[in-house]
Amino acid sequence: MSVQEANGALELACGAQGRSVGIRLCASSELAANPKAAPKEKEGCLAFVAAEGRLDKEDVDGCMTHSKEALEKFKACKHPTGVADTLRMMVLAYRIQADVLRSAEEDKTKDIKAALSTAESLAKEEAAKFKEAGDKRGEAVMLLAAGEINYNKRGGKKRGEAIEDLNKSKELAKQAGDKKVEATAVFVQANAAIKLRMNDDSYMFAQESYRLYEEAADKKGMGKALHIMALAQVLAEDFDDGVKTAEQALAIFREMSLRKLEAFELFIIAHYYLTRKMGREAIPYAEDALELFKEVDFDGSGWTSNAFDCLTQAFIAKAGGWLMDGLSTDVYEAPVGFLQGLYVSVTRALAWHRAIGVDDELFLDSALMDSGMAPRCKTEAA
Repeated sequence: MSVQEANGALELACGAQGRSVGIRLCASSELAANPKAAPKEKEGCLAFVAAEGRLDKEDVDGCMTHSKEALEKFKACKHPTGVADTLRMMVLAYRIQADVLRSAEEDKTKDIKAALSTAESLAKEEAAKFKEAGDKRGEAVMLLAAGEINYNKRGGKKRGEAIEDLNKSKELAKQAGDKKVEATAVFVQANAAIKLRMNDDSYMFAQESYRLYEEAADKKGMGKALHIMALAQVLAEDFDDGVKTAEQALAIFREMSLRKLEAFELFIIAHYYLTRKMGREAIPYAEDALELFKEVDFDGSGWTSNAFDCLTQAFIAKAGGWLMDGLSTDVYEAPVGFLQGLYVSVTRALAWHRAIGVDDELFLDSALMDSGMAPRCKTEAA
């Protein structure tokens, strides 16, 4: 996995910890508990929070069900902020649906295009409605959603549209006085610049988003901005400063008990070191990432196996291929379902061991005993 791919993982994780990605002003459990809030507003907030929870599990259908309920409640009490934020979450749900389809074994190109096209149409249509109503914040939120759909994996023309939409979103949010929406638009611009390998521009956008998130007292947003700043630094060969910046992001996620984001940041710091073949330095980060993913990756998304693979590579980089006993024990003691997800990682480790002359049978017997995977790994590594 490349550093770019690892960043994509954390980018989605930032969303998964609340797919409204740093906005979520109106719909929160705190507002739902406010005795002064109208009943419909409370119900809308609770439905919104439930929708976020389903999206965190990549349950697009569940997210849509709760989102439609939230949308109905917010419209009933004439809450434009809630309406806009809920619509944006629905757009992002289609994006997540496309990401899930990309990981399918069979070709899902047609379904992916349909999901993204539906998302874009929803965002653009709702942006036009907010513009007609003179609601600058609502228009900004929907243009932001359109930019999030189009800036990645949709070709150069769509990327150009995304950049234009993000610029408009940022300006409208500024006019509306909404720092969080403005900061998030700039944050997505930083991500878009990374995709275009415009590392200096990405760093500049990330710095700006950090300042805006700080003004909005959004610490999680500050951590996200630091993450992109670090990535831009590493890709620009400013390695030491990049790692230091990533450590700052890690400290924020840890302080806020954002366990999944903490795990992803540990994971990517380990990858930073692996790009320099610095296995010794990568190992503690990879170990901590693996332990955290075991704790938070309860929906079986595959990141625990990615973390195991990262740790395997770190030991290989450190010791020239000798697999430490702890790794074998880790595989042996894992549940069978978890082992199925590790099959690719273990196969890779086996291939490395074969290359340096370590006995295959000894490795397989100790690591995969009773898992039913040994024959498959032998076949794949052959």
